[in-house]
Amino acid sequence: MNLTEIERVVIDTLTRVLEEQGRDVPTLDTETDLFECEPEIDSLDLAVVAIELEELTGQDPFAEEVPEFRTVREFAELYA
Repeated sequence: MNLTEIERVVIDTLTRVLEEQGRDVPTLDTETDLFECEPEIDSLDLAVVAIELEELTGQDPFAEEVPEFRTVREFAELYA
């Protein structure tokens, strides 16, 4: 998967997770700060996305440490 495809998975998965929980969905794009957006995205929401990306890419950037990221693009780059 290329970076654009991974970014789309991040956005689509977060949207789906929030909608399934009946929560409001923030406007998401590649520059969205995942820790500062309103309504809030929490660590469990990101964990669901991480599991899906790990299954799709075979990458687990969280295996040894928690990497630094803030935006949708930075999160997606961990799997690209």
